[in-house]
Amino acid sequence: MILSRRHLLAGGLPVAGLAVAGLAVAGLSTLAACSPAKPAGPRSLSDLTLRAATYRGNPEAFFKEAGVADAPYKIARSEFASGNLIVEAINAGALDIGGMSEIPPIFIAGAPG
Repeated sequence: MILSRRHLLAGGLPVAGLAVAGLAVAGLSTLAACSPAKPAGPRSLSDLTLRAATYRGNPEAFFKEAGVADAPYKIARSEFASGNLIVEAINAGALDIGGMSEIPPIFIAGAPG
């Protein structure tokens, strides 16, 4: 017997449906196993660190103007030689926020990938 595309699809779709259902059940059970036993309680802001960067200049003036001098959290300050380096550090997860001109983020937003 020669199997046509119609025969293959008619026989293959139920099998594919069962496979997808099995994967869904396996995925849900894995997610349930990964959930924490109890939710984490509120954290103190004094435990947090904001990683901030400025572009060449006087970083203390930047932070003073930003109004974070008496912040309830720690601030790790960095100074970079160019805005492109700040954007790269933010994309890499090494910084939380950075001050720079408007041009570097435009180039990064337009970059593929």
